[in-house]
Amino acid sequence: PMRCWTQAEIDFNIPFYTKSSWSLESVFCRIKNESHIALVSGPSALTPKQSFSSLLCYFFGVVFYILLVTGLMVFAQVSATVIAAVVCLFVAYWLWQGRKEYRMIKHANTIIRRLQSDGNDNADGSDDNEDDYDSALFKKWETFMVTKPTPATAWISFIV
Repeated sequence: PMRCWTQAEIDFNIPFYTKSSWSLESVFCRIKNESHIALVSGPSALTPKQSFSSLLCYFFGVVFYILLVTGLMVFAQVSATVIAAVVCLFVAYWLWQGRKEYRMIKHANTIIRRLQSDGNDNADGSDDNEDDYDSALFKKWETFMVTKPTPATAWISFIV
């Protein structure tokens, strides 16, 4: 397999989400399969309210997408069985995607709690190195292209 590079990786322009650069638009409208870096501790870290807002915006966006598709299908007078099947597929897909987003936020909160407990474990009880480091959560997607097809792929393309 050959590695496929994204435009952001070629330009060295991977987005950082900090408490000052974060917005609902940048999180919800981003390309889902591109990498991004979210700061989870330190002075520029995302706040818990920003993480919760991202999750809430994701939920309402999904509901809007499902209602939009359902409304268009009702307008086109598609049968109720087909509408129900399509809605069930959409809900299953978005639950699967939402589970990944939820796990990412839960992982970030675990890292924040671990860093806070490590910072409070000094011998004298003081937190000397709170501003000495920042931590980030990096979401990485890689795409590979198969350059040598298998014999089964060759036979399938020949038959089709």
